[in-house]
Amino acid sequence: AASDDLTGLEMSVSNCEYSAVFSSLPLVLNWLRDRVQQNQSTRFQVLVTGSIHLVGDVLKLIKK
Repeated sequence: AASDDLTGLEMSVSNCEYSAVFSSLPLVLNWLRDRVQQNQSTRFQVLVTGSIHLVGDVLKLIKK
């Protein structure tokens, strides 16, 4: 279940959707890549908020 994947992470449930807060960008991307490798049909929508520098760092890490 989706809630099993998020064990130990901060979560809030709103309208039956899950959100998680991570302490670093590499942790987020590793978590996302692990979930997708476990199930190739998994799709995520990721919202990055903050400065343009943060968004740029996310884009750089995604391309790796």
